Formats: sequence, structure tokens, C-alpha cells
Amino acid sequence: METHTKQTQTPNPPIRLNSTPPGPWAATDKDKADLFANYLLDVFTPHDQELDQAVESELAKPVHSTARLPAFTLQNLQQEIIKLKKRKAPGLDNITSQMLKEIPKEGLIKLLHIYNAVVRCNYWPADFKSAQIIMALKPGKDPTDVTSYRPISLLSTISKILEKLISRQISIDTELNTWVPHHQFGFRKTHSTIQQCHRITHTVNTALEYKQYCTAAFLDISQAFDKVWHPGLLCKIKRLLPLGYFPLLKSYLQDRTYVTKVNTATSNMHHIQSGVPQGSILGPLLYTLYTSDLPTSKHTVISTFTDDTAIVAVDQNPNTASQNFKTISPAWGIGYANG
Repeated sequence: METHTKQTQTPNPPIRLNSTPPGPWAATDKDKADLFANYLLDVFTPHDQELDQAVESELAKPVHSTARLPAFTLQNLQQEIIKLKKRKAPGLDNITSQMLKEIPKEGLIKLLHIYNAVVRCNYWPADFKSAQIIMALKPGKDPTDVTSYRPISLLSTISKILEKLISRQISIDTELNTWVPHHQFGFRKTHSTIQQCHRITHTVNTALEYKQYCTAAFLDISQAFDKVWHPGLLCKIKRLLPLGYFPLLKSYLQDRTYVTKVNTATSNMHHIQSGVPQGSILGPLLYTLYTSDLPTSKHTVISTFTDDTAIVAVDQNPNTASQNFKTISPAWGIGYANG
């Protein structure tokens, strides 16, 4: 007697943008890939596209620096390749971590020459800046709505190794504590979400022990990485990092592209106008730099982990606690309802 094992079928319904009015349905994989790509085109566009003359003037000033980043060594490269995780998905070039681990020494030397040429010429190759995006359905969301999907960006492994080398050099060349806020625990060694949670709970427990009142807001910034304004970020790079990094990171940010993929179907290529690359090595560091000057107040305790933020104000008087909280809330985009 033959037995047949039932395989769980992954739902593959048509999708559309459920706007007002709703957009057209996309049924084929190619139509879905194009729909996702066009939806992300708006996501990767800054909120405000008007030029800021002060920022543009600052960026237009020539960079007078003879400082060059030191050349990477073969040992530097081999150390980063050893750390690669074998199961990480490759980018558009289909070069996997396992391939790089098995490259002979002669191949590594050639790759090292390419990396040092990128740094010497301050030019990030276009193929290093192309992302393949897979859309994953968020748990419990409507599978027919394009906004129910989370983009997962697959980047070139070769590019990510170079980013690791540069990120390591930045930590050597700069004192991170001079511009990373003390309340930012994301992407920092010896700092974790657990430690940040302990910091918040300690503030609340101490207030309760002294019979004080707490006013708090917990924020999760929507599309935080995707909406980073490039000119503003470049200004902060120019101001906070050694000048030798500015032209290289400018090339890294500009002219980035992406395609979306659904099964075997791929969309046309589109340009990214805002944001730091998701899934990259330098992206978290650049986001931390971009948000490093968000305002603080001596009357509030701020706790951030990447783009998750908690703001707490404490006082014996509930009205004073609320007023102390309001002194900083407008700068963080926190509004109030009347009453």
C-alpha cells in the first residue's frame, strides 16, 4: 500500500498596493517583482527632496587632506574571510562565503590589490553597490498587500569584506566615544539590549523607591535606515571622521542600485536615493553617526538601541515630570493630543 506525504503549500496569492483606490493586481512572479520594486522606490526616497543651500555649500568645499588610509595587508584579509559565516546568502554576483574561503593565496592577493585600489582611488565599484532584495511576509499580515512584506537585502560578500576592513580602520583612527552618544547601545562592543533594559528599569525602580513619577515614551522609528538623508549624512562624515574617509564614503553612498526578486523573476534595476544599506557592515555605523547629535536634556533619561528609543522623565510632581518630558519631545517628533 503506497503512502503519500502531504507537503505544506506556501501561499502564493496575487498582491497589490491596498491604497485608495487600490492598485492593480500582480499575479505573475515578474509582475510581483516589478510591484515590489516600484513600492521600494518610494521607500528609498528622502522625505524632503528640496536642496538645503547651507548643506550643499558645505559639501561643495574642497577637502584638503593628504591623509590616506593605510593599505590593507594579506593578514587583514585572511582574518576577515575566516570569520565569514558559510550559510550567508550571496548577492547578485553569486559569490558565496565558501567560495572565498577556498580561494588560493594567489587569488587573495589579487582581491587585496582590488581593495587597496578602491581605497587609493576613493571609488566604490558599481557592482559592489547593487543589492538583490527578497520580500518576506511579516507574521500575521495580509499576504495580498504589498506593504505586508519586509525587504531583505542581499549584498555582495566581496563588498562586505571590504566594509569590515574599513569599519575596523575607522575604529582605529577615531575615538568613537567622542561622537557616539553614551545612551546609544546599538552596534557597540560590550553593550547589549539587556544592559539597556537594565538601565531603563533601574531608572524606573529608583523613581518608585523614592515615590516619584515617571513620564515615558517608547519610540520605534519607521523606515529609520531607509530614510537617512544622504547630504546630511555626508556633512556629518566630513565633520566627525578624518577627512580621508569623506571621498571614499561619498562614493560608497552614491549611485546605489537594487533589484527585487520573486522566485526566478527579477525586476528592472532602480536607484536608491536615501538610506544606509540594510544588511551592510558600514550601514549601522553610519546610522549611529547620522543620529549622534539628536538632542538630550538634563531632565530626561534617554536610552537608544539602534532606532529603538525610550525617553523617561522623573520628578516628585507628576506635572513637572510631564513638563520636563515636553521640553525634549518636539525635537524627537513626539506630539500630544489635546486634553
